[in-house]
Amino acid sequence: MKKIVFLMLIFFIIVNVFLLNYIVKAEFLSDRIIQRMGIHGDNHIEAFKRIDKINSDLLKGFYKLRNYQPAWCKETRIYQITYDLLTIIKNSYQNGLNPDDYAYTYLYYLIKGLEADINNDKVELDRLLKLELLLTEIYFKFSNDLLYGVSKHKGYDLGYQEIDLPVLLNNALETDNLRETIKNLDPIQPLYTRMQLALKRLLKIFNDGGWPLISDKIELKKGVCHQAVLDLRERLLLSGDLKPENNHAGLLFDDKLAEAVALFQLRHGLPASEILDQKTLTALNTSVEERIRQLKINMDRLRWLPQKREDIYIVINIPDFKLEVMKDYSSIFESRVIVGDKNNQSPLFRDEIEYIVINPYWKITDNIAKYEILPKLKNDPAYLDRNKIKILESWHNDSKIVLPESIEWHNISPEKFTYKLRQEPGIFNSLGQIKFIFPNSYQVYLHDTPYKYLFNYHDRAKSHGCIRVEKPFSLASCLLGKDWNEEEVAEIIRLNKRKVINLKKKIPIYLVYLTSWVDENGIIQHRDDIYNLDQELYEKLKI
Repeated sequence: MKKIVFLMLIFFIIVNVFLLNYIVKAEFLSDRIIQRMGIHGDNHIEAFKRIDKINSDLLKGFYKLRNYQPAWCKETRIYQITYDLLTIIKNSYQNGLNPDDYAYTYLYYLIKGLEADINNDKVELDRLLKLELLLTEIYFKFSNDLLYGVSKHKGYDLGYQEIDLPVLLNNALETDNLRETIKNLDPIQPLYTRMQLALKRLLKIFNDGGWPLISDKIELKKGVCHQAVLDLRERLLLSGDLKPENNHAGLLFDDKLAEAVALFQLRHGLPASEILDQKTLTALNTSVEERIRQLKINMDRLRWLPQKREDIYIVINIPDFKLEVMKDYSSIFESRVIVGDKNNQSPLFRDEIEYIVINPYWKITDNIAKYEILPKLKNDPAYLDRNKIKILESWHNDSKIVLPESIEWHNISPEKFTYKLRQEPGIFNSLGQIKFIFPNSYQVYLHDTPYKYLFNYHDRAKSHGCIRVEKPFSLASCLLGKDWNEEEVAEIIRLNKRKVINLKKKIPIYLVYLTSWVDENGIIQHRDDIYNLDQELYEKLKI
């Protein structure tokens, strides 16, 4: 009996020592968090020195919300939610991100080491603290990147919905729902999901060895029979342009292969000539690794956009030279457009169309007036009259018209040119007969053009930054619906009267820059990087 009592006493002593050690360590970890946060008597929190200001504020807010209790490795064990986050980071490549940008390898070995220490009851609080704070910091960095993009772009600030990440994380921890919480940070557009699936397909092709190069030493065209045709077939099979059921002619360049070449050309923004010209060969021989990089940076561009559902909105993809009206994420109208050239790039931003102007004036920008029109009118005194351009003292409503003959043009240099030029309404007007206004600091808008032939060009980067629309009146009808009266508009145009039509509801408009995306049919599209903006993102994303 005494022996049993003695053994029970020993057992209770061991249990109490263990519990005391357990409690002390938990308390110490909380104390270490408080110390690391720099809590003083006045409750002032010093910023972390080793991380950026944003993450510092998020960390402080998160631990204040939790009363400085640890979240990931409280006491002498590592919570399952830590392993959940590690798995999420490991799989971040599926979002086009690099796991080691979120310290995946370092985290993996730190956790393995702590597991061994815990099993041997040799855990050091400083190492637990390092894991605790690092996991929180990584969560905020990863969440920020998913929400706003690694490369971030200020032009889309309008419409952003700020998310309280500390509250979001705390709720995820309390409900054990971290995976779903992070999944909900992905862009809401179905396009993003399609791009994820496309990335998975391209990664498989890459892991299987990629696709073959197509020789430029022989002219491959319909009717040719050559060994190189087999490489072309394999290349187009891998990218999905040639269907397996159409791959039966072997060395012969047959009609089905020509159709596959045309499909390839179309989804690369090239004329569907069925001929392997230099541009087509360059696109064919772009490596799958490069296409993966391209898809990744464009997934990041999608994160720039405000994640809010909008009933109807306009998207203009600049490299695609196309405008689309979207409803429930599906295109209900499209039109070819002309965008800014390389020296006058159309800006990337979000705004809202407020009104439409029939028979607009063209208020010519100072740069165009000084450096393009001034030299012409100095050499050709009739230039202004022939193009229906008036000279004004200023843009004030009561500004007077200045007669050209009253100006000593030979004394006027671009620096001394203070007048304003305005082109009168009419079929000759450079804005055409209609424009769409979304007031913005870039002075960019949508408009008609009298130069319709330009829409037949393959490269349509030809404007000073504004967007010329091929079918502007159809666009107006699409946006206004029953409020658009074609007969009334036709009469206004005939009489050359200026009329402003206010929209009952503002229409969001996005100017975006996607050089790679996946259309509604699941087909990967690629376009030329007309402004050379991709390289900058490659460097920021380190890919």
